[in-house]
Amino acid sequence: MQIEDAIVRIFIDEGVTTVFGLPGFQLLKLYDTMRAESRIQHVLCKHEQGVGFAAFGYALTKNAPAVCLVMPGPGVTNILSAVAESFYQSVPLVVITIDNPPAALGTGAFHELNSPAIFAPVVKEVLIPETPGQILDVIRKGFSLARSGRPGPVFINLPLNLFTKEVEHIPGKIIPKNPEINRSDVVIAAGLLTAAKHHLIWAGEGVIRSQAKNSLAQLAEILDAPVMTNLSGRGAFDETHLLSLRVPMYDLSPDIMKEADLILAVGVQLTSVTTRNYTLPMPANLIHVDISPEKRCGYKKRLKITACPGEFLSALVTELKGQGKRAKRENTIVKTFEKSLQEYRQYFEPIAARETPPIPPPRFFRELIGFLGQRDFVYVTDSVWAPHCFQSPAISAMDLHISIGSFGCLGLALPAAIGAALASPERLAVSISGDGAFFFNCQELSTAADLNLKNLLQIVLVNDGYGSLKHLQTLLHGGRTIAVDWKPVDHVKLAESMGVKGLLIREPQEIKEALSTFEKIGGPALIAVAVENIPTMPEKAYRVLVRS
Repeated sequence: MQIEDAIVRIFIDEGVTTVFGLPGFQLLKLYDTMRAESRIQHVLCKHEQGVGFAAFGYALTKNAPAVCLVMPGPGVTNILSAVAESFYQSVPLVVITIDNPPAALGTGAFHELNSPAIFAPVVKEVLIPETPGQILDVIRKGFSLARSGRPGPVFINLPLNLFTKEVEHIPGKIIPKNPEINRSDVVIAAGLLTAAKHHLIWAGEGVIRSQAKNSLAQLAEILDAPVMTNLSGRGAFDETHLLSLRVPMYDLSPDIMKEADLILAVGVQLTSVTTRNYTLPMPANLIHVDISPEKRCGYKKRLKITACPGEFLSALVTELKGQGKRAKRENTIVKTFEKSLQEYRQYFEPIAARETPPIPPPRFFRELIGFLGQRDFVYVTDSVWAPHCFQSPAISAMDLHISIGSFGCLGLALPAAIGAALASPERLAVSISGDGAFFFNCQELSTAADLNLKNLLQIVLVNDGYGSLKHLQTLLHGGRTIAVDWKPVDHVKLAESMGVKGLLIREPQEIKEALSTFEKIGGPALIAVAVENIPTMPEKAYRVLVRS
């Protein structure tokens, strides 16, 4: 059996049905082998960053590793940003290239690049076989690493000169193992939670990756504890639940955290971005549960637990249930949250009520939320509005949220929505970008057309420039701006030139009609919305953020 045949068999055995890639001459034999395999669909993106982000959206939707095939050299550098975003959001990708032999480095070989050195900081591991017999073992290890512990991307660099021998044996799957839970940690955490009067749960993407949504919901209801998430953790807890605080740290006052006498942070990284550069107040009773806690943290922790979030939450729920019925206590955090939310809405409601163009983004979001109604959907965004979650649809137990995280790579939304739409054809995939972010990977409209994705809607908020940067420049530099504007672009013609239906909204009164038209014609479709460039938060809060 040829090595290429064995690689494809491993893909199938690992549950891979879709591969994202761009071919290069080094990959042609592997591509020819995939052509003959009906169980694998290959998605041809138009740029390697599109490959990476389409795989990103697919992996998040499937909650399983996605495969990327890219050529060495420029293919590697083009996909790097998407891999880095995946690394910081714990998204499992298996990125494979067939490269020049290591000995060729320094000879000026075609596509020469020290790929392992470039990928090393933003992948869980770089894997390079040294003999033909190691190629299949390395690929098996790559899948195991991508899904084990904290999930994330793995880079597999296969030297071209090793594809010389046939193989007789395909190695079996490697079953990943999580660290064992310390029983005393569960007991101590249960005791602290029981004693607390105003506890708060802070959940992150680790809850989603470990498939622990049900356990988190049970814990919240046992404790009657409010739950907030970080941006990457939206969907870990049903945002339509009465105990949900959604993602308050970007939009609202930190008073809810000041009231907490205990915070259980589970599956969330306490990074500078997540915590507003460590300015969010934390109580002395801070319990942090994660499978691989961050190396540096600006907070002292009462209890630091290294464990799979899903397994720990399950054990904690069992422990608390064993303690019998709990007496009801008033937790004032929800009331404080509702007060902050009311103040926030009082600021944005008059803006959203405007009937004259250009359209304020909050007005469009209000109409979009109404349109989504009871639909199951995937909401994908790399807009500057992404962190401001009280403008976007609530993510229920059936819905999915995908957005930029702390790495903040623009260009994510459209290709990630393509991956999500492929992975979940029964859901509507709604992608929202500002026009600046959209231009990073607008070529992937062609990919959406190739795939005929009926469930894909791309929305572009058009203000003919980098609106958020323009506003920051205005605040910081006395009204002076530079390099933030461009001439208007006809987004409808752009979409239609690539085989995607295009609609334009200029007036607030046109929003409902455009959304209704999309419902009738289906996707792939693009709606361009001519929007007013306004701050994403109240001006006072914006100035505080700028000073920080």
